[in-house]
Amino acid sequence: MQITRSVATSHDEAVARRIIGAYLEGAGFRLVSEAPVLVYERGSATGSMFGFSPKKWQARASIQFTPSPEAGTNVFAVLDVNTTGQWVTKRERGMLESEMDGLVAALGDTAVVGEGAFGEGQRPTLQQAAAAQEQHRLERQCKSGANWFYWIAGLSVINTLVGLFGGRITFLIGLGITQLVDGITQAVAASVPQDIALVVKIVGFVVSLGMAVLFVVFGILANQRRKWAFIVGMVVYGLDGLLFIWVQDWWSFGFHLLVLYALYAGLRALNQLAEVARLKPGE
Repeated sequence: MQITRSVATSHDEAVARRIIGAYLEGAGFRLVSEAPVLVYERGSATGSMFGFSPKKWQARASIQFTPSPEAGTNVFAVLDVNTTGQWVTKRERGMLESEMDGLVAALGDTAVVGEGAFGEGQRPTLQQAAAAQEQHRLERQCKSGANWFYWIAGLSVINTLVGLFGGRITFLIGLGITQLVDGITQAVAASVPQDIALVVKIVGFVVSLGMAVLFVVFGILANQRRKWAFIVGMVVYGLDGLLFIWVQDWWSFGFHLLVLYALYAGLRALNQLAEVARLKPGE
C-alpha cells in the first residue's frame, strides 16, 4: 500500500528536513538515510505478518525535496507500507492517511496539499490534522473496549463446557453467574437418575449460553457506538463480579475490575469522539 503527499512550504530545505524528521521520529520511525532522499522506517516484516496495529507493520517513508520557484521548498512524501498478511480496513488506512496529513500540517499553515484527505489545494491547520489523528485513536480505543464483551461471552461458554465435561480449568474473566448455574446444575445432576441428569445438564447449558449471548449482544451494540450498551453491560458485569466477593474468589474479582476498566476506557473514548468530530477537517 502506498500513500503520497505533495506540498509546497515556505521553509527552506534544512528547516523542512528538521521538522519532518522530528515528526516521523515522534511517530515511531527511525532514520535510515539522509541523502539524496530522506528515508525513515518503522515496524518489521514480522509485524506486517502478525501485528494487530498498523504501527507494527513494516513502513518506509521517503521524502524528496526540491527548490520552489517562488522561494521555499517543494516536498514529495511517499509512505510505502508492507501489508503482507494483513486485511487492511478502511479505519486502518485512515490512520495511516492521518499520519501523512499530520506530516503536512507539521510544516505549518503555509503547506498546500497536492493530494490527500484534505482535498486538492486546501490548507490543513495543525488543529485539524491533530483532530483527525485523535479521532482514529479514539475509534480504535472504543472498538477495543467493546470487543471485551465478546471475550467475556466466549470465555464464559468455555468455562461452562469445561465444567460440563468434568474439567477444572476456569478463565478468570468469565461470568460468575454462569459458574454458579454450572455448579447448581452439576449438583442437581449428581442427585437424580441418569436420564433426568442429562436433561438437567442441557437446561443448565442453555441458561449459561443465554447469559453469554447477552454479552455478545452488548458487544455488537457497543461496536455500533450505542452508549447505553456500554453502560448496561458494565453494570451487569459489575454486579456479576460481586458474586466473587461472596465466595471470596479474589483473583476472579480482581480480573473483573481490570475488564471493567477496559470497558470504561471504551465508553470514555466513545464520549470523546463527539467532541473530536467537531474539529475534523471538512466538517
